[in-house]
Amino acid sequence: MTYESTGFFTRDALYGASPAQAVGRFFVRYFNFLGRASVSEFWWVFGFLVLISVPISAIDQHYGVNIKLVVKGFLAMPVVSLIFRRLHDSGRTGFLCLIGFIPVFGGLALLFMMCLPTRERGTL
Repeated sequence: MTYESTGFFTRDALYGASPAQAVGRFFVRYFNFLGRASVSEFWWVFGFLVLISVPISAIDQHYGVNIKLVVKGFLAMPVVSLIFRRLHDSGRTGFLCLIGFIPVFGGLALLFMMCLPTRERGTL
């Protein structure tokens, strides 16, 4: 595991990522299900998505336009790939993201797994 890796196109996680780096890597690594995503990468992107959901909801309610559906469709794939990479970083298989389909408890279990610390590659 390397802590100096700051490139957008590397498979390594960016530990201690800034918000701009995390969101940038989120969009650049759109279809990348391999590699790792650090805790900071995941939570900065999560915060960004929560932050943009507020104005999008306001636009939906004010203008009666269903832009939220378009944004969700556009962001579904990179969110799933980010969850895959975050699970890889915590030493688990990315397919555990399917646990999120279990009502209530699946989402909570997935949220818990996103908080787990990084594991070295050899300790899987």
